[in-house]
Amino acid sequence: MNRIGDYALIGDCHSAALVGRDGSVDWACFPRFDSPAVFARVLDEGRGGFFGITPHGPSESSRAYVDDTNVLVTTFHTSTGAIEVTDCMPVSRPDVVDVIVRDQVVAQPALQRVGPVHDLVSRPLEFLRHMIK
Repeated sequence: MNRIGDYALIGDCHSAALVGRDGSVDWACFPRFDSPAVFARVLDEGRGGFFGITPHGPSESSRAYVDDTNVLVTTFHTSTGAIEVTDCMPVSRPDVVDVIVRDQVVAQPALQRVGPVHDLVSRPLEFLRHMIK
């Protein structure tokens, strides 16, 4: 089980999930922050539930957010190679509105209309040992 300081936060502006160093999602509530938890291992290891994609056997992990995003990339290094897992809670594309600029209609994103998709995406990407620098 992870300590609270070992968690990274991902979210979609309406909900959030906590991802541990071991790649497990130990807390997530949908579709809003005040909704019941789907995963709650952070509160009860035995009954709380979790989701994770991790390699079998011993591994070391490192993680970082993709620059200027809330997309978390966790890299697991094992004796036979490495696997990279990307976790995020996507936000929908902004609506497009028409704006008149010098008598021409130009489509502009309406940034104030960003909305959640209410999904948790966890995508593994495998690397071969010789590809790791």
